Amino acid sequence: LEIVTNRIDRLRDQLKKPRPGKQKELDQQELALLERINAAFEQGKSGADLGLKPDEVKAIRSFQLLTLKRE
Repeated sequence: LEIVTNRIDRLRDQLKKPRPGKQKELDQQELALLERINAAFEQGKSGADLGLKPDEVKAIRSFQLLTLKRE
């Protein structure tokens, strides 16, 4: 949860700064995905229950979230 929260904070800070359009769009997509995951974690849900698309899983794979694995 802390890793996701820290990344959300960093993305919000980055979105305030001028960046190329493509990078800003990718940051916004990642922020929306992480906010969705964070909300699920706060409700006590598993990341595996979110029904993430393959491209969304690929985007957050670097976080190595154990809750994305099925039991």
